[in-house]
Amino acid sequence: MSWLFTIVVASYAGVIAVLAAAVASTSALQQMEPLVRHGMKVAQIAGGLIAAVAGLNLLQGHEPDQVWISAGYAVAVVGVPFILLTRQPDEDGEPVEPASLWVIAIAAITMAVLLVRLQQTW
Repeated sequence: MSWLFTIVVASYAGVIAVLAAAVASTSALQQMEPLVRHGMKVAQIAGGLIAAVAGLNLLQGHEPDQVWISAGYAVAVVGVPFILLTRQPDEDGEPVEPASLWVIAIAAITMAVLLVRLQQTW
């Protein structure tokens, strides 16, 4: 797995976390909310790509020191942001508001930490 790509994606997720917190706490930056939401989707796709490459490497026979921990981090990189950011419609079928920018910030920083830990187990 590429250490450089993982660090770039983790850094990107960290920037999204800081930007989401800044937009959430400052009314002057509210026009940047769509950029933050789109940026988090890009980070999720890149994190999923890294997790997929890690999974393929495990299937091809690469054996890190702790296989199950590496597999757990790969699943968590994809699963945690998905769980935090996915909102189900109400029972009436009416759409709900999108996730708060603070939730996006927490999901992004969590994803950054999980990516670094995944790389460290490799």
